Amino acid sequence: MSNIIYTPFLNYLRIAADAHAKLVEYIESTGTTQLISDSYEKTAEGQARVVVLFVTVALECYIHNYAARKFGERFTKKHVDSMGHQTKWLVVPKLATGEGIPRDHKAIELLGKLVKARNCVAHAKAINVDPERWDSQKDRIVAENKQVVEAALSAFNCVGELGAVLTELDPDEPSAKLLAEFLKSPRYKLKANG
Repeated sequence: MSNIIYTPFLNYLRIAADAHAKLVEYIESTGTTQLISDSYEKTAEGQARVVVLFVTVALECYIHNYAARKFGERFTKKHVDSMGHQTKWLVVPKLATGEGIPRDHKAIELLGKLVKARNCVAHAKAINVDPERWDSQKDRIVAENKQVVEAALSAFNCVGELGAVLTELDPDEPSAKLLAEFLKSPRYKLKANG
């Protein structure tokens, strides 16, 4: 087997890191996640969607590549491809090392929030506004937007936690060490009014 690894997940993480920096800068400069006067793609909410999508894609790309290197591409395509995102992170390391990431590990919790946010973004639906139900519709929209921004703010913590735990399970996995380095990145949280 070759020691050369094709790493598109790094490109996806670079895109997400750029969007993450813009997201944080926007919140710090405006004190909010979106101003009506700003073009949506430049707002924190717009950048959060980029972060969530690209980090999720990067993590799925990484775990697929890890499985393919450990078990071969045919096995991975047949048995791993159809698994859900979290399931891959639970099952693949266990098959590869004999030990798995515990279901209650912080990495899996963060991944669950990230995947849920990704689903909000990827499966967003237009809403037919009903004036009689607008308050509840608006509350749902605001809650989903906040969920996506919070997941984006903690996305690189998720990457780092997954890398750290995989490094513990498989110390010879160089890319896991690279992912674990993201634990050194600053952590951000939304204020209650954010």
